[in-house]
Amino acid sequence: MAARFLVISFQRSGLNWLRYCTEYFTGVRTPGRKQIIAEGSVFFDRAHDVQRKPGRSDYTGLYDASGAEIYERVALLLRNPYDCFTSHYLGRAGITFRKGLERFEAYAVNIIKFDALKEARKRVFFFEDFINNEEGTLGFLRFFDIDPSARLYNFSEMIEASHAWYRGHHGLFVDRERPELKTKERTAIARMLSGSSARRSSTIWAAICSKILSHHRRIREQSNSAPQFRSHTVGLNFPAPPLRRFARTIELFGYRFDG
Repeated sequence: MAARFLVISFQRSGLNWLRYCTEYFTGVRTPGRKQIIAEGSVFFDRAHDVQRKPGRSDYTGLYDASGAEIYERVALLLRNPYDCFTSHYLGRAGITFRKGLERFEAYAVNIIKFDALKEARKRVFFFEDFINNEEGTLGFLRFFDIDPSARLYNFSEMIEASHAWYRGHHGLFVDRERPELKTKERTAIARMLSGSSARRSSTIWAAICSKILSHHRRIREQSNSAPQFRSHTVGLNFPAPPLRRFARTIELFGYRFDG
């Protein structure tokens, strides 16, 4: 029987970690490169781009030939879009920023299509809330009726085993090797996303904006001596240039900054 559960996840949004945990607690295979379980039917289907059929997955679309929804339960994994873009595209041979930006439209399309589902039970899980976080991870498992208490586990050992698997297949950037987005590139990403109809899902976009703002806290903390301005919307102080330029970017998402 085909899986009745689906996980929508743009690349580098934490799915491999959740796949590992799902296989550990269920003993059932998940789609993708082999982790713990090598054979058998899959516990859920996956889609990195809901408009395309992925490799190593039985996913063919959200609706059957009659137009009815296929999946009874759907999880959407979301990561701060700047981090997601940087992790997946920057530093890859043959991928320019412009080419990556064109492909990154799938990030917004996933939100649009997820939001349009009417019959499925749905939930959004944010990378920053579940990656290497026990409470957030167990929340994902319970959404799919997986009972973590049914098996003994050591969460720290699970994290290390998952990291070792990931390093073996993908390698691992260290901080000094990971490229950084330029201000104009962050602006281009924000403009592309804010210009899409995905903003109709206002609750999801509000949360995404929060993640983007959190992304810049470290810049704020590193610039404590710089002049400050305040966002009355989210209650955060930000140093003046270059974050004043960022303020104009985030306004694309409906946030207002007063300097």
